[in-house]
Amino acid sequence: LQIVRENSPRRAFVLARLMYLLGDISSRIEITQMNSHNLSLCLAPSLLQWDPFADAALLVLGRMTAYVMELIDDGREHAEKLRDYCLELQNLASLPY
Repeated sequence: LQIVRENSPRRAFVLARLMYLLGDISSRIEITQMNSHNLSLCLAPSLLQWDPFADAALLVLGRMTAYVMELIDDGREHAEKLRDYCLELQNLASLPY
């Protein structure tokens, strides 16, 4: 997030909020029935650019899913820090919450 923040505080804010939200959803698995793997399977193709018709499309999709799953797990593990980070970015860039 720090690298994204240096280039675009707004993008860092969106990424931090997304990580926080998806981490929160996956932490309530008894209600949502969605763990980080299920969420990443649903969201990875929409969040990241890829060519589904490429020769190695399934390999790329697997890597993308693993990456998104890691973001979700990090969001769940660092929820408090992400919430504070979002507030800090919101104040820094006068972003709407």
